[in-house]
Amino acid sequence: MNANLQDCSIISDTEDFGDIFLSGNDDAFIELKIFNMNPLYTIGRFWKIQKSLKATLEKFRLVSKPDDDLIFSSVNFEQFIMAAVFFRQYKLSIRVFNCPSRGLSKFQKILVKKFLKTQNFRIGTETKEIANWFKDNLDIRTQIVPPLNRLRSQGTSRENTANFLLQRSIGVFYPVTSSVIVEELQEIINIFRDEEVKVKFPTSMPKGVTHSGIKTINNGISDDELSSCIKKLDAVILMNHNYVNRGSGLLTLCMSLGKIIYVFDDNNFVNSYKEIYPLINVQNTSEIAEHYKINGFVGNGKEKFKKIGEDFVEYVNTSWETFLDVR
Repeated sequence: MNANLQDCSIISDTEDFGDIFLSGNDDAFIELKIFNMNPLYTIGRFWKIQKSLKATLEKFRLVSKPDDDLIFSSVNFEQFIMAAVFFRQYKLSIRVFNCPSRGLSKFQKILVKKFLKTQNFRIGTETKEIANWFKDNLDIRTQIVPPLNRLRSQGTSRENTANFLLQRSIGVFYPVTSSVIVEELQEIINIFRDEEVKVKFPTSMPKGVTHSGIKTINNGISDDELSSCIKKLDAVILMNHNYVNRGSGLLTLCMSLGKIIYVFDDNNFVNSYKEIYPLINVQNTSEIAEHYKINGFVGNGKEKFKKIGEDFVEYVNTSWETFLDVR
């Protein structure tokens, strides 16, 4: 693609994103379990991550020019550590979307700092909480860089805006790795029984969920299809729970599209983003019901949210330009 008259290639682990696809990398989306697993299992997982990073670097050498910069746009903490251990001599930009929920022990701090001492990375972190963790545990100051869901040139058309104002529907979105609490979902369906409810489950619809009154959003759809689906919603309820020191790409996508968004207080990314976006943070479904009864959807001012979404897109674009020093 071409951005700001600068050519770049995206090396991707998914078929629907990027112009270069790395096949055979099944380890790109490994959950964070560092420092608390069986040692032999940990070594095996780390070895697989090392192989994945090495394959990416080798592919980058084949398609890049001598002065090209390598950017890891989204890695977990395990992948970041492995990059620091095996590839610290490379000059690269790397953005980390999570970190341990607790602080490191004294021994762990000494060990990790030893590897990071000679790294040559430009480091970004997804949320304020992750940035604070890096500063407190590793004495590293990082720039906060949210996921780049939309470019500023990707504005909402007038037709989409008209549809946006006429819809009366709610989206309920589960993270891929989450589980469904049937009672909680049923309560949400009952709250919005007079609206169209669309649900994106982690996998398939679980047993015990009443089929009437809801439509399902298929898993495995492309980024464009997901964005198109979200555009048609009045509001979104994100079913993330207990996200500690971890960001949410789905959250920032909904923010960039100017949606009314309900989020649960047990996710500490709420504190990061509520400073720049009017998230509706709730403790439980009862608070969702109370808020909806008082405000509905129209009362929240959809045009206002659309403008806030555009401002958020500008903020994210500027954050990336500053992080990559391309302005």
